[in-house]
Amino acid sequence: MNTNEFYKQLMSEYAFDHEKIKKAAMGRSVERGGKKRLRIAVTACSAAAAAVVAVAGIAVVTGRGNPVSVAPSSMTEQERFELAAQAYEDAQDENTEEQYMYVTFKDTETPTDMQNILLSVSGAGDIKVISVYLDDRSAITGSGNIQQLFEYDEENIDAVKIMCPANLYRKLQDNGEIYLVESGDTFPEDDFTVPDTAYE
Repeated sequence: MNTNEFYKQLMSEYAFDHEKIKKAAMGRSVERGGKKRLRIAVTACSAAAAAVVAVAGIAVVTGRGNPVSVAPSSMTEQERFELAAQAYEDAQDENTEEQYMYVTFKDTETPTDMQNILLSVSGAGDIKVISVYLDDRSAITGSGNIQQLFEYDEENIDAVKIMCPANLYRKLQDNGEIYLVESGDTFPEDDFTVPDTAYE
């Protein structure tokens, strides 16, 4: 037997099973493992979908974040207080990021009184008044227009929209002359209405 014939015989006796190698390479050599991987993938997808539904549900319930936009006309006073209470609980004293807030006073205030109340919360000048809501249901915006209110100093301010560091939320709400502080995210642009200060 020459060398060539020897190797032919050796290769035929110990031939490779190409199908078995191909299945193993594709991960199909053991069926139970494939089914287990599929079950894990389905379970992971189901868990992810449940998490998305849970997050969307929270956004709808609290009215915060982008998924939902709640107009004041669709909210009762009770719902507004619940949202304000939730925002109070979520407030972080170390959060210095600026955000919009709506501040409703217990009594109708003059511009000077309004300014003094806000300064009593933060004398650092980090509260900017964006809009002033008057007792005749009108809103004054723009720094020049707001400044003109001080010339007459009438007692006609019910609420203000301000921009300030988020960590002032609790300080504002804890002030005895402030009725309610609401997050700017609660209302779509220009849809804020002054809440009923007689609501208990």
